[in-house]
Amino acid sequence: MATEQEKTRADLSELLTSMSHDAKGAWVAQRDLAILLASEKAAQGGRLAIGGIVGLALFGIALVMLSIAGAYCWGRALNDLAS
Repeated sequence: MATEQEKTRADLSELLTSMSHDAKGAWVAQRDLAILLASEKAAQGGRLAIGGIVGLALFGIALVMLSIAGAYCWGRALNDLAS
């Protein structure tokens, strides 16, 4: 039969083992959270960059079209053969 001191040691061993498992689980959870936050920031930066590139391209296309339309209108206004 186990004495009171052996029961306490067994309980302390179980407590330390469970604390070790909990600490390891908390570390894994923190690591996963850090990875998730880093990937979200990277995705947000990439989305912002892609949006800027697309917006700049659309602005450039619109500017070229307006330039062509303006040249056409000036040509017609001056009775030139721009068309």
